[in-house]
Amino acid sequence: MIIECVGLPGSGKTSLSRAVASELPLVRSVKILKASKADVIRHPAWIAAELARWAPFVSRWKDKQACSILVRRRISQDRVVRRAATPLLLEEGVAHHVWRELFIAPDLLQEPWQRLVQQDHPLLCLEADRDTLHSRVSSKQDPPPVNAHLATESSQGIEWDRAVDLYQQVVGEAARARDLIRVDTSGGWNKTVALVLDALLPYIATNDQ
Repeated sequence: MIIECVGLPGSGKTSLSRAVASELPLVRSVKILKASKADVIRHPAWIAAELARWAPFVSRWKDKQACSILVRRRISQDRVVRRAATPLLLEEGVAHHVWRELFIAPDLLQEPWQRLVQQDHPLLCLEADRDTLHSRVSSKQDPPPVNAHLATESSQGIEWDRAVDLYQQVVGEAARARDLIRVDTSGGWNKTVALVLDALLPYIATNDQ
């Protein structure tokens, strides 16, 4: 079982993934990092093959830097998925990072980003109302830049409109090739953890058969 989490800032991607993993001994919560120089040194043949596989896709992008950031995430995620020996929850997978890059640089919407979110494993969409999300990101200490930016904006303002719209575009594109598991995380902590566990049980049961 591989489940990738996605959600707007404040939806609980990391905290809920780790809480669920703590409740299910066989499940691990994993944070996806970009493929690095260290990965090239450790796995040169594999990295070279992956870069060659993605080269035609990269060539279609005008913004090579943004493309490199996202492709390195995808390469790293693909390796984690292929090598998985136990069920995994991907706390912030490629779909989240595509959303983040689109939010930071809206011009990337014109790039062919859609392929990056087309994968086989299900996408766990953690969702809450805007006021709840705003309250959560506003209460974070040392929030990352996107969270900090959204915390200073009205939950009903243009920037949150844009965040939600981009999220729906990314999730909508992902839905073309994979299952979506939508969970409302607006409620209390215990209730939300229980909802996520209930939503994942069919996939866990299938994996165990």
